[in-house]
Amino acid sequence: MTTPVAGEYRDRATGLIVFGVFEILLGALCLLLALLMPLSLMMASRQTGALRPLVGLIFGTGFYALAGTVLVWLGIGSLLARRWARALWVCLSGVGLGVGLMSTPFMIYVAAQFPRVMASQGQPALPAAALLIARVFMIGFMLLFYIVIPAALFFFYRSPHVKRTCEVRDPRVRWTDCCPLPVLALSLFTSFGAFSFLALLAFRGVFPLFGVFVAGAIGPSVILVIAGAMLYCGWGLYRLRLPAWWLLLAVHLFVGASTAVTFWHADLLSLYTAMGLDHQVAIAASQFGQLALIKWFYPVWFLPWLGWILYVRRYFPKASPPAAVF
Repeated sequence: MTTPVAGEYRDRATGLIVFGVFEILLGALCLLLALLMPLSLMMASRQTGALRPLVGLIFGTGFYALAGTVLVWLGIGSLLARRWARALWVCLSGVGLGVGLMSTPFMIYVAAQFPRVMASQGQPALPAAALLIARVFMIGFMLLFYIVIPAALFFFYRSPHVKRTCEVRDPRVRWTDCCPLPVLALSLFTSFGAFSFLALLAFRGVFPLFGVFVAGAIGPSVILVIAGAMLYCGWGLYRLRLPAWWLLLAVHLFVGASTAVTFWHADLLSLYTAMGLDHQVAIAASQFGQLALIKWFYPVWFLPWLGWILYVRRYFPKASPPAAVF
């Protein structure tokens, strides 16, 4: 992507405002969901009697609150044509689009299992028309939020004309300019992955460790160590520290090998039971996926991330970046 020189670019200030308003509205929706999350989790815990409502409440509410805050913050940055907002949107939307392309087929397959699972639980089948409408709605929702919106954000903000518009309207060097965008995106993704690992603590800290699902004191300990390592890697990648890159590669290979070996011998029912789900809920959950599908789906996640880690190696080490202005 070549950045146009002054006088040769098309000003995209209007587009930045339109996207910024959309992002603020989307963030407001997430903040509303954060307010509704405590009520929904408490209702779910009463029905199952096995979930840990306090931990689930913290992670569920925290996720939507964080997402809403980030969306509003980035939306305001887009309105003001800030360089850091454009860079972060390129990173976040690119990662989101990649995750959506990889996970949407799997989620569509899981959604298609609802009628079969309902029948196995003795529940009445939905009318054919209602089932068709539900499937169309679910597939449309997934395509919209996991592919269409991330793709629109990614291709808009990566435009050289948008980049040049932000550079002209915000000439100062920002903190996002101190790190190559592929590395910055991996840094953000790794940091978010650390908090995702911590979310496993909401389900008794169960961790797939080379053939078995460990819980008790071992599972949470492993999760905390991995999460801490990933947090360091997120910081170190942004600072272009080569040891952080090597550590991330080691963590990825360890978690990947451990998860692959475990799911090769896995019993989904025992996994969900160990996570604290009610027995009937665990049975229903285990029926949504097939182990054979999970075994094939896992490389779809593991190999692209490994390729991404290996790709950004070219950026290490680097000379000291310019001073940032926040």
